[in-house]
Amino acid sequence: MRFYPLFRACINLTWLLAVCGVQRKPCPTSSSDKLSVIETAERLIAESQFHAAISCGEQLLGFSVEDSAGYDVIARSCLYLGDFQCCAKSCASIRRIRSHQACNEAHVGTMLLMCGNCWASIESWILAQEAYSMAASCSNLVADTISHAYNNLGNVYRLQKNSEQAIFAYLNASKFSASPADSYFNAGSLLLETGEVERASYLLMQSATSEPSNLENLRAFANSLSILEHPSPEVVEMESRLRQMILRLGDKIDSALALFEIAAFRLKSNLYKEEFAPMIYSAMRRSWYESRHRESIMALVPEIVKRLIQLGSVNLAKFILFRLRDLPSITALDLWTIGTTFASNEMRDYDNSASVLRRAVKMGQKNAIPAFLSALQTTCNWEEMESYLSGMKEELKAIRAATAKSKIKRFLSPYEALYFNFDALEFLHLAQMYASDLNMEAAKLAPSAPFRSLDIHRPVSIAYFSSDFKLSHPIGQLLLPILEAHNKKQVKVFCLDAHPKGINRSNVNWRSEVLRECGSQYIAVGDMRSSKAASLLNQQKLHVIVNLNGWSGEDRNDILLHRPAMLILNALGYAGTSGLRFVDYLLTDRVSTPPDYSSFFTENLLLLPSSHHVLAHKNLFGTRADVRPVPEEYHWLRKDHYEILFACFNRVKKINHRTWDSWMRIMTQANNSLLWLTRLAMSDGTEKNLKSRAMNAGVNESRLIFSTPFSSSDHIFIKGHADVFLDTPNYNAHVTAGDALWAGVSMIVLPLESMASRISSSFSFAISSGILVARNEKDYEDMAVKLSRRKELVTSMKLRLNREKLLSRLFNVVYWVENFERGVKCILELQLGDRTRSNAIVHTR
Repeated sequence: MRFYPLFRACINLTWLLAVCGVQRKPCPTSSSDKLSVIETAERLIAESQFHAAISCGEQLLGFSVEDSAGYDVIARSCLYLGDFQCCAKSCASIRRIRSHQACNEAHVGTMLLMCGNCWASIESWILAQEAYSMAASCSNLVADTISHAYNNLGNVYRLQKNSEQAIFAYLNASKFSASPADSYFNAGSLLLETGEVERASYLLMQSATSEPSNLENLRAFANSLSILEHPSPEVVEMESRLRQMILRLGDKIDSALALFEIAAFRLKSNLYKEEFAPMIYSAMRRSWYESRHRESIMALVPEIVKRLIQLGSVNLAKFILFRLRDLPSITALDLWTIGTTFASNEMRDYDNSASVLRRAVKMGQKNAIPAFLSALQTTCNWEEMESYLSGMKEELKAIRAATAKSKIKRFLSPYEALYFNFDALEFLHLAQMYASDLNMEAAKLAPSAPFRSLDIHRPVSIAYFSSDFKLSHPIGQLLLPILEAHNKKQVKVFCLDAHPKGINRSNVNWRSEVLRECGSQYIAVGDMRSSKAASLLNQQKLHVIVNLNGWSGEDRNDILLHRPAMLILNALGYAGTSGLRFVDYLLTDRVSTPPDYSSFFTENLLLLPSSHHVLAHKNLFGTRADVRPVPEEYHWLRKDHYEILFACFNRVKKINHRTWDSWMRIMTQANNSLLWLTRLAMSDGTEKNLKSRAMNAGVNESRLIFSTPFSSSDHIFIKGHADVFLDTPNYNAHVTAGDALWAGVSMIVLPLESMASRISSSFSFAISSGILVARNEKDYEDMAVKLSRRKELVTSMKLRLNREKLLSRLFNVVYWVENFERGVKCILELQLGDRTRSNAIVHTR
């Protein structure tokens, strides 16, 4: 909201009147002429000598306490000093004096406007409303001052949630002002809040038209247009007007950031992107040479690229990044931003990402190393990646041994580290260092949840904490069947949404199902400060928060450090130790994390009897077999030129050089086979590198199949045409393994040391067929070669798996939830019994 005239923020000064005991300068005139004293007071106010002006105001009161002139001087001086209580006290006297007098003088209207500001500042809304109304009705008042009075009256109504009266006042203000931009802005922004978007857009267009050089007005107008889902002809006309306004700004340095922001990702229509493209870059380039804009431009780059790609302007997005990359005096920090933008989910250009980040690292930007390692891993430049990884491991050891650990506390995310070859102890140390800031902050705080009770006659409260309440994410897909399976008589379920945008990002039908299960227990905390969110959660008296994020996504572990529940349990979303001392338990099983490995976890372990990772494929895809013919785009699935089809549907980032070499040895011996990979999160350079490595290993590149990502409706059917799934030992398939098994494809797994490398092996304890667990690398290869030579065995395994998957515990959400509920009650009893917390094992019933 825009108040007029502008006044300074309250700075909490004590009263400046004599009753407050503040020493002031005397009024510089001792004249007995009232007009002379008024002139002196006005001069002092103009010169910002407010203390002396107050003395002059008191001198005026000596002439008559029933004359408002003295109170007016004191009130204005106090207002400028920020002492609103002092101002309001003087205005109370003005109100008493003028209560029965008509407002027929311009200076009286101005005085009433000033008093309205005083009362508004101390939230005396009724008095402020009265003063502004009287000022607006004054005769002989300048039109702009009447406009200010109506505008501020609208703000007061708005603060009292009286939107209708506020809009009426704002529109009255616009009628009296020669430049009504602010009144239109206030009215339009209020209409946006109330959901009248098209009407709001029209008024915000009026605001932008009235003051086209005001970039805030342009942004507000553009933002209102971007919200409209079904534009009318009037809206199309408004978009055209916005386009013209932006084009008139040109590429001046002062408007560069606005152009960058409005034209690239605020404007909804993509009709004008070709006109905006040269203007955006020209403005950006000019601004680059102004140090005051440089940092701001780099901060906007990721959003600009994202919006341009959404508009279908991938080439323009790349053009901007290339030009930025090649600008003179580019810094390592700037290159880091550009490199990570190339690797974003919207662009996924890992080749250029690796190239730019390599420059950043060589220029000394150590913070770019994690993103650089990720880009090298994704493009399968494993030798270079391992050389940098080896150096980083040595640095991690050195810093851990040194006292100045702060340099690398959050150097490499544990979630990203899952893709690299860390042994169990190295990973533990990495997680602890990454978590050290939050651990230190948590140590300073008292737990925000004093709640410690468990009534067997009342439900246990279990809260699922996630940033992935959306159908497009595996956790989101799994969550709804889990919520449905809980025993509502024994468990009260909460859904804690940690994403800033909340559940509205997801499919409408899925969203309604989740809200049906959670009801009023759906709580969005993603855009809250951590202390406020923890306080809100504490009011719910939660027994257990199940953190489905770990270190993935919008993790919001800063909320959990306040301990807003009796116990915090990490589960499903992140396969490793968090290093967070305020996380009490990790949900797992005896295969994924053998008890002998518990020393490598900061959490205690809650061990389920079967696999801890349930799969909801039966709920999501049903049990009917899909017998459609193979789509033409997958013509190579027809077995007319090969006998065995090996497949891995994991992200290419999970493949390392050791796994690839093992696969090439299998392909060399199984010369009647193909290897099928998916291009999910894969760049052109990745495919080229893998084909080159295959040729060097003696495997013709034609035996490698790279398919585009599958649609959600087809992917189980398409994956079912594979013969054998070769899992990646270093970082297993999780939900993707469930896809293969539900499609009837048997898999070969090789468990290593880490939790992430053992989850697929744990599936074998929940399903009696379909998973072959190798003892070592040679065993892994021998199994694959044997199956390639015994096609009848592959066929029989597929038939058996398709029968037994329907009855297996792995796909039985109800069975998993029952064991999970028992596990939760077990750890709560340990907690409430004041026994030393330890690993908890849930036994099979």
